[in-house]
Amino acid sequence: MIGQFSVVVSLKGNPFVKVAPTTKYFKVIENTDTKVNLRVLNKVTNVPYCDSFAVEEDWLILSPSPTANCCMVRMMVQVIFYKSTMFKNKITSNSISGAKEVWD
Repeated sequence: MIGQFSVVVSLKGNPFVKVAPTTKYFKVIENTDTKVNLRVLNKVTNVPYCDSFAVEEDWLILSPSPTANCCMVRMMVQVIFYKSTMFKNKITSNSISGAKEVWD
């Protein structure tokens, strides 16, 4: 199963860019009674240098049993570069710190 939706993300602390139009592409890798594995590819448009990379998320949700009232969630983030840019280190560090901020 593959799905997609578009969102407009507000950016804080950036004097040049206030919003980032983002398309999220979802793919269900595995879906069982105790395990869900999703892969999400985030592509941003109309923001300088965003055509050079995308951010991929891998979500793993595990439950000890189908009737359990708890689960474990693991989310991994990876920056995928499509072309070279001199801002690679800055993009990577901002993407990682942004993901940590969301989870905090």
